Amino acid sequence: MAILTILVPILILIIAILITYSPIDPSSHILNYAPHLKPELLTVKLTKDLVKKHFNDKLLGPESFARHPKTGNVFTGTADGKIWKIDPINFHLTEIMRIGTDDDNCGKSFQYEPICGRPMGMKFDKNGRLIVVDAYFGLLSVNVETQVADVLISRGYFKDSEPLRFLNGLDIGNDGIIYFSVSSSKWDRMHYRYAVIEMNNDGKVFSYNPVTKELKTLAKGLYMPTGLCLTYDDQKSLLISEMTISRISKLNLNGSSKVETIADNLPGYIDNIHRNSRGTFYLGVVVSRYTSQDPFGFGIDIVPILDLLAPYPKIKKLMA
Repeated sequence: MAILTILVPILILIIAILITYSPIDPSSHILNYAPHLKPELLTVKLTKDLVKKHFNDKLLGPESFARHPKTGNVFTGTADGKIWKIDPINFHLTEIMRIGTDDDNCGKSFQYEPICGRPMGMKFDKNGRLIVVDAYFGLLSVNVETQVADVLISRGYFKDSEPLRFLNGLDIGNDGIIYFSVSSSKWDRMHYRYAVIEMNNDGKVFSYNPVTKELKTLAKGLYMPTGLCLTYDDQKSLLISEMTISRISKLNLNGSSKVETIADNLPGYIDNIHRNSRGTFYLGVVVSRYTSQDPFGFGIDIVPILDLLAPYPKIKKLMA
């Protein structure tokens, strides 16, 4: 008993210190009950005739892809800060450039990303330049022939009294306007785990006019917006994937800046979103999210860990 008398106050003090000095400041959320899905429904059986794997150990974490409108070559950016060209006919791989510093540690740890760069969303504009949004270095315009990048918006640029800290998704309208997301105004990509656990709505969406150089804030209060994609209705709206709450929202571009939910409580945490040739959209799922209904026969459902922790900010503070 004497030992407990000593240990209990010490434990309480440790917990109080951890909560007080936690790097995150999460809010409380009560999410919709995750869908009941059987894991086998999420497993896609791929045959060798449908899928082939290329460039083993050569492309480190390719994030997004862009097809050159004339040559058909495909471009991607990787976790070591490089941009690559892929010949889709001969599957020849060519390094185009590095975003940041040429360091042997690039791609080996998140701590080197701020100096190495991390290219995220990319797409070719109507002039044939590859527009790239880098999580750290800002918005870039790359000449893939000369392998030179021009900076459109530099790293650390302030807008609305906050830095553009974690740039992520990108799309370009037929009129040349560039749209991109900032997943968090507080955390950079190196600390993305904090942004995920914190689950705060400090994400934004911006537009950039490359002719007038005007940067506009289109939407605020978003939950870790990642992928962006213009809709088919004359590009009057922009679809936004809000990853931490498994939601797809639609931002009206007709001047009202209204944001509305079009798909909620999805069975996965959504990252990229892209149009396809069938008039629908592809969603890239980072990890599945579903409730396993009483898997052990005890009358207890197993819910996703982020859903389970969402209402309890103090527990999330301890985890961080």
